[in-house]
Amino acid sequence: MRTLKITGWIILGLAATIAIALTVLLVAPKSYLGLLQAQLTAATGYQLNVDTLQVDLFPPRLAATNLNLSNPETPIGKNLLKVAQAELVIDVGNYFTSAPSWWRAAASGIELQLIDRDDGLTNWSTALPRSENQHSDSNKTNPGKTPAKPSDNASRNTRPALFSFSEVDIADLTYSRTIASPEKDDQSNQLTVSQLTLTKESDERLLVKLQASHEDQPLTGSGRLALPRSDQARDVDFYAAGFGAEIRLNGTVGSDGITPGGATVSVRLTEHDTLGSLINRDLGPIAPINLDGSLKAPQQGHWGLKLSGAVGGQPLQLSAKAVAGQPAFTLQNLSLDFADSSLQANGILNTTSHSLTGKITASNLALDQFPVVAGKNDGQKQSATDLTAILQRLAQWSIDLDLQAAQLHYQQHRAQNLNVNISSRNDAMDVTAELAGATIYQHPVSEGEDSNSPTPAWQLESPLNATMKLDFQQAEQPAGWPLVITLKTVGVDAELTTTFTQLSAEQPRATLVANIENFSAFSKIDTARWDSFLPLTLKIQLAGNNTLYQIDPFNISLGDSQLEGSLTVNNTQRLVAINGHFHAPEIDLNRFATTTAETLEGKGESVDEDSGDLISDSPLNWGWLSAATANVAMTIGSLQFNQTTFSNIKTQLVIRDSKLQAEPFDAELAQGKVRGHLNIEQLDKGASLDGRLMVSGLVPADLGQQNKGLIDGGETDLLLNLQANGNTPQQLASSLTGEIALEIQGATITNNLFEVLGSDILLQTINLLNPFAKRDSTTELECAAVYFKAKQGVLTSPEQLVIETSKMKIRGGGTINLNDESLRIDFVPTPRDGLGISLSNLASVVRLGGTLGKPQPVADPSGILKAGATIGAAIATGGLSLLGQGLFDRVRSAGTACGKIFDTVPETMNEQQN
Repeated sequence: MRTLKITGWIILGLAATIAIALTVLLVAPKSYLGLLQAQLTAATGYQLNVDTLQVDLFPPRLAATNLNLSNPETPIGKNLLKVAQAELVIDVGNYFTSAPSWWRAAASGIELQLIDRDDGLTNWSTALPRSENQHSDSNKTNPGKTPAKPSDNASRNTRPALFSFSEVDIADLTYSRTIASPEKDDQSNQLTVSQLTLTKESDERLLVKLQASHEDQPLTGSGRLALPRSDQARDVDFYAAGFGAEIRLNGTVGSDGITPGGATVSVRLTEHDTLGSLINRDLGPIAPINLDGSLKAPQQGHWGLKLSGAVGGQPLQLSAKAVAGQPAFTLQNLSLDFADSSLQANGILNTTSHSLTGKITASNLALDQFPVVAGKNDGQKQSATDLTAILQRLAQWSIDLDLQAAQLHYQQHRAQNLNVNISSRNDAMDVTAELAGATIYQHPVSEGEDSNSPTPAWQLESPLNATMKLDFQQAEQPAGWPLVITLKTVGVDAELTTTFTQLSAEQPRATLVANIENFSAFSKIDTARWDSFLPLTLKIQLAGNNTLYQIDPFNISLGDSQLEGSLTVNNTQRLVAINGHFHAPEIDLNRFATTTAETLEGKGESVDEDSGDLISDSPLNWGWLSAATANVAMTIGSLQFNQTTFSNIKTQLVIRDSKLQAEPFDAELAQGKVRGHLNIEQLDKGASLDGRLMVSGLVPADLGQQNKGLIDGGETDLLLNLQANGNTPQQLASSLTGEIALEIQGATITNNLFEVLGSDILLQTINLLNPFAKRDSTTELECAAVYFKAKQGVLTSPEQLVIETSKMKIRGGGTINLNDESLRIDFVPTPRDGLGISLSNLASVVRLGGTLGKPQPVADPSGILKAGATIGAAIATGGLSLLGQGLFDRVRSAGTACGKIFDTVPETMNEQQN
């Protein structure tokens, strides 16, 4: 008895609650609207405004006028949808009896606006709804939890409410799509729909009527369709045409279990511009389309699809068999032959347990042809925001996919035996891939071309293994998803660790670690040229966003050599700003260069070739001076080059106000030093250059390997002090002004040096000047010195060229004219006393004439013998050597004629740079 009383009170309370709610809705329907608006904003971020709202209870009816849906988060096109009048009527009886149709709707005076932004998003894009975040958070809290199995009541009627209508009537709809671009005028297209009616008949067939137009081009559609979830055989007959396309479907869709269903389908596309502009896709690559096929249902839930024809001028054959059940959809077999590709696939999709398993096998896969099928976005950037939303949904799925490709083609790239496995659970996604081999050709190889005919640039002959792990479990917005990618083959391995985030979030740091021991996995390339850099270890940390990129720190190891530092690129200002520093405690270049015969062999052959004008008259690009600002410092503790050690190397590179300044450039040698600077300034036409380099105590022999060089010993001093301006190399050369001075003391030169170089001209010149070079294996060079003064592109050495060996004294002078590239340098060779050689057997004067592109040595040219004598007399007079005044080493030059050539050198040469 007491139970009955309690039950009665409960029923009475429920009735009172319902009565109060109904009274509120009837008296103040906008209170219901406020709840609807709040829920819509919470779920989507959109705002809904309505002028009037009317609510009826019997039958349930909702009517509104002047609806306005807007997106407050978009910077442009905030108004998304306007509806002048809308009505929704619900059949309560059909709803509670799970009838296939329980609502109908009508709307008119509709304005729908879609704007494609230049950042890859649209005006409909919002931040991820909180409901989805909460859903993802629940998965992260229980990473090992399997989604709950739906109850029997939940699965009893799985038809989405969206498809449970009896009629939808839309009139006077205007759809506008605009492509916004900051670089050019916006492009807009408009589609006007005068009528769209969807009526569901008693057997669930859908009666469609469509009347629309775009710029006087009609779009029509009419006929009957069967909903994809129908489980009975239904006759269909539908046809739509417009904008250069047409679709036709005719026959029986589905099976009643007795009579198998069969329908024919055809798709045509001849003109693609209009349709492509409306959907913002470049459909040109897929046009024309000419496909015919059939859709069969041999029994309930079983489907078969066949298509044949051409897409984008490429042949296509498609066949598929599937089983549509509850809750799984099984793809028994899919076979696709398109262009040069052939693949097969099967799998199972379960929407209840959120699981997907499948396998794709391809005998040949030409990836560069598949964009033809998919089409391309018309100049819009790809957005990572949509990708993050996809990843959040993937975290709720279990996925196991296998991809096997015997041959994979993309432009000039060819890969063999590719195996990829994708495994995703609600805590992480793992991707593993193995590639048996790959070939990169020197140019793209057209399909059907003999793969043996093009020349491979390089080949991968050992298996390459790659892995990727994307962690869902640890993701907490906006931190993102931890991501690890690895690559490994014989002698090479690399790992990238980072975090995948949304575009709006602060970009995370990424760490890249790579180790290269050797290139034995690769062939068809000259690995020997790279072996000297191995083993190589690279470790860098990167961070950045759209305006700031940082590499801080980075560390590169090449054997015993290391380079470390940081680099920042900032493009928030008008000019990109680059700042950084580089430091190397020790660099050993011994493996990279030498002056051995093997290295130099044949290097002089180009001297004998008539190369015409060597100095180009083509304009140089000086725009880089005004394209960015830079401030980069570099220090090297010790740089070893064969037997030479440069220590305490310092330089600072600054670019500012269209000027480059490299100052100072300092280095220490064992017995000397290197000092210099370089300034380049951009002018209205061209640039001006000002540079100075002073080297003292350099030993050329030490630049080669010990006991293997073609020159031994020889301490060298060098001074370059030059200025130039112009817009082309020829203009720079023609304006060259300054001084060049060089002295070498005490060297042994191998006489077959020029034979090794392969230059007949150089060899002929040496033999004319030094007859002993033919019979002696070496030449003992006591000293050599030269001074050139440059003015407006003419380098002049007025009797200031001296070479003294143990057996010969050579004096010389002349000009090098960079304006016309002509040479005129005279040498007067004289044998030392007591060597048993007659002056009659020696050329009185040797002139090196011709041009820089084709030099010509000539012995005893007429009319210059007197000049030759003058040269010798001028050098022999001697005097106070400038070498003793601090520029060069007085001790080394004392007692030689080489230092005396600097007697008339201007006092500016005396300046010693500390």
